[in-house]
Formats: sequence, structure tokens, C-alpha cells
Amino acid sequence: MLSLMNAPRLVQHIVNKPWLCILLAAVLLAISIGLALHVQKNTTPYFMDRAHPERIKEDALSHVFSRSKETIVLVFASQQGDVFTRQGLELLTELHGVISDIDLIELLPDIEIRHSFLQADSDERLAIKKQLIETYNSDLLNKENALERRQLEQSLGQFIFPIRSVKSLLNTDDIVDTGDDIVVAPNFHDALLDDWKNGKGKGVLANPLLVKSLIDASGSALSVQLELTVDPDDSASTEAIYHKLEQAVTPLAKAQGFDVYFSGTPVVNVEISRIMEQDNERYFPLIILVIALLLFGLYRNVWAPILALSVSIISIALSMGFMTLAGISLNIVTTILPIFIITIGVTDAIHLLSKSQDDQAVSLKSAIVQRVSTLFRAMLLTSVTTSLGFFSLSLTDIINIQEFGIMVGLSTLIAFVISVTVLPALMAVTKFHPKAEAKNIGLFLNVERWAKKQSDLRAMVIVIMLLLVALFGAQQFYVDQQNLKSFDADTKVRMDDQQINALFGGTVPVSIWISSDQQNGVLHRDTLAFIEQLDQAAQAHANVGYTVSIASFLKRMHQVMFPDNPVQSASELESDLIAQYLFLLEGGASRDLETVLETGQYQQTRLVIMSNTDGSAELKSLIDDLQQISANPPPGVKVNYAGYGYLNVVAAQEIVFGQLNSIVLSVIGLVLLTSLIYRSGKTGLIVIFPLSVSLMMMFGLMGVFAIPLDIGTSLVCGIAFGIGIDYSIHIVEAYLRQARQLRAAADKTTVDTNSTKTAIKFAMSEVCFPILTSAFTIAAGFSVLLISEFKPIFNLGLLVSSTMLISAFVTLFVLPSLLRFIPQKVLLRS
Repeated sequence: MLSLMNAPRLVQHIVNKPWLCILLAAVLLAISIGLALHVQKNTTPYFMDRAHPERIKEDALSHVFSRSKETIVLVFASQQGDVFTRQGLELLTELHGVISDIDLIELLPDIEIRHSFLQADSDERLAIKKQLIETYNSDLLNKENALERRQLEQSLGQFIFPIRSVKSLLNTDDIVDTGDDIVVAPNFHDALLDDWKNGKGKGVLANPLLVKSLIDASGSALSVQLELTVDPDDSASTEAIYHKLEQAVTPLAKAQGFDVYFSGTPVVNVEISRIMEQDNERYFPLIILVIALLLFGLYRNVWAPILALSVSIISIALSMGFMTLAGISLNIVTTILPIFIITIGVTDAIHLLSKSQDDQAVSLKSAIVQRVSTLFRAMLLTSVTTSLGFFSLSLTDIINIQEFGIMVGLSTLIAFVISVTVLPALMAVTKFHPKAEAKNIGLFLNVERWAKKQSDLRAMVIVIMLLLVALFGAQQFYVDQQNLKSFDADTKVRMDDQQINALFGGTVPVSIWISSDQQNGVLHRDTLAFIEQLDQAAQAHANVGYTVSIASFLKRMHQVMFPDNPVQSASELESDLIAQYLFLLEGGASRDLETVLETGQYQQTRLVIMSNTDGSAELKSLIDDLQQISANPPPGVKVNYAGYGYLNVVAAQEIVFGQLNSIVLSVIGLVLLTSLIYRSGKTGLIVIFPLSVSLMMMFGLMGVFAIPLDIGTSLVCGIAFGIGIDYSIHIVEAYLRQARQLRAAADKTTVDTNSTKTAIKFAMSEVCFPILTSAFTIAAGFSVLLISEFKPIFNLGLLVSSTMLISAFVTLFVLPSLLRFIPQKVLLRS
């Protein structure tokens, strides 16, 4: 069927009227650029879609327990080494006032209100904000159910009150014995200043509920926790609130003699976005420059890089325009989409622009038509197989990878269409003709000469060596999805997080959500003992900074009430005593108890575990230990896990699952497709064999160099299968063309062994230069990613660059030997 498309008539019309094709392409390009300018950005660190069961569970948790949403952690370290001072009090007081005034009205979806606000002076802005607050509160009272109230919060509330709550020692309940009474109230105020100066009254340091959470153990640093109303997937709002906080808070801290540090998931989110944007600003011009210089050096023609890159740039614009129409956002993976399209888009162009021994046409236009006709089938096959490799990445619940796979697969097909339509028109207009001397490059000539020497022993040695590397490296291969340690050590977010971890207990939460089917069920002795067992197991892990639960509150209350008669665990307490403690705790103005307990029916509670790492490998070890305990809860008790730390573990598991799906689908799909095209199952296996060996070596290298499988490196499989198979297909197609010519020249119905060897040699002469040019161009393009400050992107660039080169060399040196095991008459049927 594909043989019927070897000489598309469309190309003949294009080269006869090239300006018409170029004009149509220019119009389409302009429309696409206009659409691309409106593509949305979403660099949320949650790699799973809001519809994912774990994300749904996370949202449900935030509606049960207070202060369980996204949190920015601010830490203020006193330059004098003591926070119990007038400066410490004034700092917290000023912070609460400044933070409560922050809004995001300038980002309101309502364009009219947003415009009026931006044009107004300070007094008018206050009036607009006051009116919005009145409208919001009025509408909130009229909403009949929780869903409508949440929708109102997302459309208006999060822009008026982007910070849901501010938590510090200034408004957090301490449990204090005054001598006459037990008081549950904040214990950081003016009345204690004199005692603090005399080294007395620092009772908060004796409260384990506050130490490592809101104050460090030495009393030298304070923590302020800001729970956000902002949707975690709304990157623009998250970034705006972070920058406003930074501008407002930093001068206050300096004025009072404090150093300030920022951390928390939203901060990491913003820094990832910043680095991706910064990298892309450098990537795009640099990668174009690298590829342009490389192609100019190889082709020795100024038009070669211009024509090849034109295919990529048009493909990028069309793809980005489609993203806007399809509602696909730029996330931390799809932001590097242009880099992929540039490198992939030039591959077909490289083959069309390369000199061929078959170019016998008299005129330039005839030569272009003949070249496209000759390569059309190979280009179509490689485009289909490449897109299949990338589409296989979409079989995952990781939305970032899913959308990336879809877009690159689609972009590959777009690039093919541009290559066989617009590129011939540009070649005709520029009168481009490849120079024969472009192949006179020492390295390429040597590789071509070695490739023509069809040695079965050499092929066997290469395969064995690659498999040995794969087996050795597989023993060290591991999975680890982490964001914080993906930043360079000298980046602000990394240094701030390290400083916060040194002073406090960590910024990455894991929640164990415990619910009972009985009233007061979570207060039963066996349930409290179960919670404490989980708590102890968590605290045994080195990465856990502190934990808090209902058991922590009850134990602290008993410690204050009966300092001479402490208990080892809350499960030892009688139910009547627990009821009295809860009565006191619930009377606290700050209602801190509701962060871990649903009051009223007492059927839901949670254990909050704070970790000093977001690495999925370390967190998985923690959760695996906890799940061994939680697998056997008390009767009527149900256990769920949530929190950003847990979601990171789930994301890592989804990455592994998606990678396995991608490999299986790619292998099966490519073998079936090539077997169908060449009408031989053996051929399908042989075509994919060199690539499979190269890919196994790539996984081995990941183990040898301790490169984890993560959100970045998980893309390598799709890239390797998608692009690497192209080399095999071009060799087979060139071999078939040469075999047909030899058969026609000899007027035979069968071809002997010598003719097979001759056809392979001629084929290698034709494809070595474009294959090596393609491999070096892709490697050079992706090597630009090595300048990234984000390790997943750095590792992706390193692995793709090395895999493409390895795959090209293995295919050139191994596939010719394998082709001789396929009867030529079998291939000639295709």
C-alpha cells in the first residue's frame, strides 16, 4: 500500500508553484503564532490530574481538617540568637498585618474589575477591594451547598483572600499552668517580655507541639506558616503571592535583625517555574545556533540550516497553537516541547537535503520531486513510528508526561507534513542543491567504511558488550522522584530549605487519615494506641522531623495537668479524662485541635508527619513501614494516606507504571507495524533489535552513573524508541531500493548472496551521512539541556544525547549483519 505513495503528485504541483505553498504556510503560521501567545502555563508540582483518585482524596482531606492545604513556610532566624525579644514580637505583629493585606485582585478572571483595579490609585483600590469583600461575603451566605461555596472561592475568594490563615506563636495556643488554672491560649505576648529578659518564662520551649513546628529548640528562630487559598494548579497566582510575600516580608525581617528563609511546596513550584522559563530563554536561541552551525559545517551550504530549521519552527508554531485550542497547558515537561520539536523536526529535512547517488534528474525541480518520491515512504514510516513511540508515553496517569507524549507525537506528524510540502517549496525557491563534497568528513567517512565491512563477529561483540553494561548497571538502577534536591546546591530554594531543615522539622507533609464508623471512634483506646504505634514508627525514620496527632495534644495536656504523674501514651488515659481535655482544647481561641481532629462526632483524625525531604525513594521507605502497621487497623477503622509527600511517592509509582507501559506498547507496536509493512515477523524483530539493545544499555548507564528514573528521565524511552527506530528503517529502505535496482539491472527474479552484500554496501553509502548527521544533530540539540539547573532536565539531555549516538552507531554496525538473515525475496515483497 505504501509503495503507491512513493511519488506523490502533490510535490510536483508544489515545486511548480512554490510561492502559493509558502503563502499558505505563512498564513497558517501567523494564525498559529496568534493562538500560541495565549497558551496557559501550569507548573504545579502535582504530576497527577485533579481527577486522579489521590488528588480527589487530597481535596477531601482539606475540607475536613483546618490548615491542611498548600502551605508556605517562612523562617526568621534571629541574628542575636534569641527570638524572645521586643524585636521578635514586633516582627510577628507586623507580619500578621502585612500578610493579611495581600491580595491578587489584579489577577481576577473578571477583565472589567481587573482593569479598573489596575488603573485606580491606592484609595480607589481599597474601595474596590472593600466592595469585592462585601459582595463575596454576601454571595457566600447565599450558597446552598459546599460545592457552590468552593466554586465561589475559586472564582473570587482566592483573589481577595489568597492566604487562608497565618500561623505563628502569636496566634497559636499553648497549654500553660498558671498556678490557679490551666490556660489554653497564645503564650507569646508583651506581658512576658520582662521574664524573657531575665531568662524566665520561655515555656513554649517545653511544648513539643510548638518546638520544631513554630520555634526551634534553642529559641533562636521563628516559623510562620501561611496556608494558601490559591488553587495549587494555578501557577500564576502561586507565583504572584510568593513574589508579593518576598517583597513585603524581607525588609521587615531585616529591620528587626532577622534572616528570612522561604520553603514549602508552593515555593518549590514557583522556583521550578522560574528555572524552566529561564532555561527556555537560553535553550531556544542556543539550540538553534548549535544546530545551525552543525548543519552548516556538515552541508557547507548556508541554506541547509535555514531550510531544516524552517521545518522545526513552523512545526513548533502549529503545535503550540494546537495546545491553546486543545486547552493543554505548559507544565514542567511540556515547557521543553520546543526543544524536542526543533531536534526532531530537522531529521526528515536532513535526509531530503542530503546528496543521493540516485539523483539523476536533469532539472532542479525534477531532482526535488525525485528526492521526495524516493524518501517519501521511509519518511512516512519513520514519522509514524516516531509518533507511536511518543504517543506511548500518554499511557500514564502523570498528566505532565501524558500531555507531553501527545504533543510530541502530534508534532512529529506535523513536521512530516511540513517536510514533504513546505520544504520542497523552499528548496525550489532557494534553488538548494546538496553538494557532493559535503560527505567528505573524516569521522563520517571512517564510520561509513567500517559499516560497510559486514562482520558478524564484530556485531556479536558489540551486542555482548552493551548487554554486559546493561546487566551491570541494572543492579544499581533505582527510582526517585524529587524536586528539592533536583535544584543545584547553590540555588536559593535549596539553601533555604536546608537552613529550615537544620532549624526545624521539615516542610514536606505526609498525612495518615484515620476514620472510624463509630461516634467517638477515634478516641477509643485501641485507636489511640494504633495512632501512637504509627507515630513511633514514623519518628524512627531519620528524615522525619516531627509529628503531631490527637494523641500528641492529649499527652501534652496531661503533662501540664499532672506534671508529677505523666503517662507514656494517650491510650492510657480514661475516656472521662479525655473528654475534659478536649473540652479545654476546643475552647482555645485558635482551635488548633481542628488541624488533626474533626470535632463533634470524633470520627475522623489524622497523624501529620513532617519530612525534611521530598525524595520518593526515602518517603516510600517511610510509607512502606507505616503501611505494614496500618494494614491491620482496629475494627471499624479505615486508613488513608495523603499529603504532598505521599503524592510524590504515588507519582513515582505512576512513572514506573507508565515507563513499563511505554516500553511494552512501543516494542509490540513497532514490531507489529514493521512486520506488517515488510510482511515478515522476523524482519520486525530484526529492525527493532539494535534499538532495544541500545535502550537496555541506556538503563544500565543510568545505574552506573546513579541517575534515577524520574519525571525527566522517564521520557527517554519514548524518545529512544520514537527516534532510534528511524535509523533502522532508513537502512532497510535504502537496502530495498538498492536491491530492486540490482535485480532490475540483472533482470533476475531472485538475487544471490553477493548481490545482497552489494546492496547493503550501497545502502550504507547512501544512509551513513544522513543518519550520522541526524544523530549528531539530535545529540547536539539535547546537549543544550546540560546547562539546566534542574537535574531531571540535565539528566534528560545527557541520556538522550548519549542514547541517540549509541543507537546510531549500533544500528550502523549491527543491522547490516542481521539483514543477511532475511531472504531478500521476503523484503522485496513489501
